[in-house]
Amino acid sequence: MLSTIIDALHENHGAAQYQRLLTLTFLQGPLTREAAAARHNLSYSTFRRRLPQALALVREELWARELHGKNSS
Repeated sequence: MLSTIIDALHENHGAAQYQRLLTLTFLQGPLTREAAAARHNLSYSTFRRRLPQALALVREELWARELHGKNSS
């Protein structure tokens, strides 16, 4: 389900940067966050600042699906 939510971020929220960040962090192997930041060509501080924003989008999508059904966005 997480990969489906992450894939939907770009089309539902125009959040391609967050989609890539979440994919590299959670779906593409066991990376440290420092390594994920480097693979995303971000400084670690920028990565740390964007990650909570990306996770908030995932939370919003999960809540929308819980309250309104699968295709609510």
